[in-house]
Parts: sequence; C-alpha cells; structure tokens
Amino acid sequence: MEQDHAKPNARTAQRRKVLKTGKALLPGGFSVMDCVIRDVSDSGARLEVGDPLSLPDRFRLVCIQDNTMREVLVMWRREGRAGVAFEGPERRAPLRKW
Repeated sequence: MEQDHAKPNARTAQRRKVLKTGKALLPGGFSVMDCVIRDVSDSGARLEVGDPLSLPDRFRLVCIQDNTMREVLVMWRREGRAGVAFEGPERRAPLRKW
C-alpha cells in the first residue's frame, strides 16, 4: 500500500499542525475528493483522505478556509494518508460551491 517518491524524513521545511477542510481537484476538473489538511510546511502538506491510492500523482489541492489552491505532487501514500509536495505558487481558488 505504501508508495514513496522521496526518502523518509526528506522534508526541507518545518511542519505546522493544522486542521483544515480540503478538496483534491482531479485532472480534467470533473472529479473532486474530500480531504483534511493535517499539517503544512512551506514545501508541502500531509492529507487525510479516504483512499489515498485513488489520488492521481498530480492534482490541485484547495484549502476551503483560506480559499487558496496549489498544484501538488503526491510524495507518499499510506493507509488513510498522503504526503504532497507543492509544485507551484499558492493562488486564489475559483469561486465555486464545493
């Protein structure tokens, strides 16, 4: 079940614990998966998601509370969790009802 794209503890930035509602916008823009953003650093985040294996390697992560969106790359998957690296700058999420 585990898929790692990076070495363990290869983080380059300090994590901050958060509890925020997230949405994974899957490629094509027609599918959305709910997730919980559990911690964040300048370089990535740890997500709780029902089935991390159903996440594509790349997607857009929306933080509902902040109304922000980032392109991300999945670095690892474990039961109920996934670690993502930010691939682009943070930007405003489009105004939509998720």
